[in-house]
Parts: sequence; structure tokens; C-alpha cells
Amino acid sequence: MFDIILTIFLLLSPIIILPAIGDITALQFYQFGVIDSTNFNLQLQFFQLGVIVLFIISMFKKKARELEDKWLALFLFVSLVSVILHPKSVLVFGNIFLGFLLYKLTFEHARHIRLLLFAVVIVSIFNFIAQMSQLLGVRFIYQYAGLMKNPSHLGTYYALSIPIFYIFSPVLTIIPIVGLLLTKTWTAVFSVVFTIGYVFRKKIIDRLDIVLIMLLMSILAIFIILFYRPMLRDLYPRLLIWKETLKSLTFLGHGFGDFNMSKPGQFDKATNTYNVYLGLLYSLGIFSIPIFIWLHRILKIRNKLFPSILILVIIGSGQSIMDFPRLAGTAIVLFSLLKLKGGNV
Repeated sequence: MFDIILTIFLLLSPIIILPAIGDITALQFYQFGVIDSTNFNLQLQFFQLGVIVLFIISMFKKKARELEDKWLALFLFVSLVSVILHPKSVLVFGNIFLGFLLYKLTFEHARHIRLLLFAVVIVSIFNFIAQMSQLLGVRFIYQYAGLMKNPSHLGTYYALSIPIFYIFSPVLTIIPIVGLLLTKTWTAVFSVVFTIGYVFRKKIIDRLDIVLIMLLMSILAIFIILFYRPMLRDLYPRLLIWKETLKSLTFLGHGFGDFNMSKPGQFDKATNTYNVYLGLLYSLGIFSIPIFIWLHRILKIRNKLFPSILILVIIGSGQSIMDFPRLAGTAIVLFSLLKLKGGNV
């Protein structure tokens, strides 16, 4: 039962959509004070209620294993300390706690890993079908970016799903690869290229002679020449935001909540750092150390899910992926599955 509900959670959390009509959005208004037409608040509510439902179900299920993760637990504790130091953090702490709870519940109760991963495959295929329809002029629900509306979110999801497709069938990876390239999400594209090179580095070196290596480098150079302008357009505002973030860092952090640039200008309305790691440093200061130690330790685990995790870690350097519930839920579950010894699938 737990695996079925978690599978449904993975299926719906990235793409759940609700029309803004009548009393359907009343809960959004009373919880957030606004009616959100982008479905962000709906996805956040679904994340929150989904984790609570999983917790209730877990109370009637025997644990398959016991979670022991002192660094992640310490991160949860210092996040609570941040609430005391920066009261505004109380608005976000609940989501951090639920994220930790989702990680814990998945580790302790998940048994059918292939079923959970298959949900990621299905979501990617649905997005691809919608994306192709949009390219052909048949636009239902959203005008672009499949069922996610945001190209960078869709690109991130395609990127993390490529290694999962490969687990089921290497041939099927063409679906998320083509979809990813069409989103033109360069951070996600780079993360996939780097991960492929890193994971298969020994095979590539052993099997390729110098001529083929030079050919691949030439193809990469041509790709950069053709697309360097849009890549720079994406990178430039991020560089400005990162610079301002570094200048604003404090020893105890600023607390969780919206990031606000101190420098007025074209990008002064940025509400996140476009970098998970800088965002943690900005929010927690020295208290962010436990999560970095946890990340370092978990990246030492090697199994078939490692490529997806590495892709997420790299994308996190250019996007604040954990700020978006449609991506955060899937990412948290994958991190938890990586930690499982059975993550070899």
C-alpha cells in the first residue's frame, strides 16, 4: 500500500493541475492569502498533504529498515535553530520538516523500487507527448513545456529521468534526450553530458582512439559555437545574482524565505539564488555545514541511481530546484532510494 501511494505521489506531484474556479481554490486562498494561477501553490499543497498521507499509512506498516542519518538530522535541528534566530523562517520550516519526513519514510518503507522509478518514466512520457503536441500547434492545458509550463523545470525532470530510462531500456532514453534538447535548458544539458562522461569515463578512454576523441571534442566545440549566445543569456543574470549572494553572506545566515538582491537593477526582483548551495549558505550561514557533509557522504554511494543524483547535484548549482515542489518531491525520493542498498534495482 505504501509503495502504491508513493507511486501516485511521484506521478502527480510534478504535473498536478487545478482549474482556478469556485471553491476549488478556496484552500489556497486561506492558506497562502492568494489564488495562484501557476499551480505552484497547488503543487506545494499536494506535496504537504501527500507526505502527511504517507506518514499516516506508515503508522500501520512495519518498517523495512531503520534510518540512521545523523548529518541530515543535524541539518533539521539547525534549521529549527534558524527559526529562533530568524522568525521568518517559520514559514518555510514546515516544508523542510516534511521534506525530511518524506526522505525518512521512503527509506524506511519503500520496497518496490522499480515501481517507483517507473512512475518517473511515465511522467516523462506524458510530458513528451504534450511537448510534441505543442510543437505541432495542438496546445492543451499549457502553451509550452509539456505539462510543466516552465522549460527549466521540464528540462530538469528530463535530465534526471535519462538514467532511469536507461535502467529499463537504453533505447528509450531517446525520449527524454530529445525532450531535454527541445527545452534548451543548458544547465540540465551540461549536467547530463558531464554525468555521461564521468560515469563512462573508463570505457570511453579504453575504447576510443585519439582520432575519435578529437572528433568528439570538435563536435562539442561546434555545439558551443552555435549555442553560446543563448547559454550566455542564461548565465549572465545568474552571475550577477551569485555575486550579490556572496556579498550578502553572513555568519548566521539570513533565515529561510525569499532571497532579495541588495543591488537595484535589472535583476533586483530575484526571489531565489538560482543555486541550491549558495541559497543554503545565504539562509543558514555556518549552520549549513551539516547538509554539505551529508551530500558529500551520499555521493560516495554507487549504484544505478547515482547518475540521476549526480545530475540533480550539478543542476542545483544553476537552479534552485528544491524551491519548487514539483521537482523537490521527486528529488527527495531519489536521494532516499540512492541510500538504499537495494538501489541497484
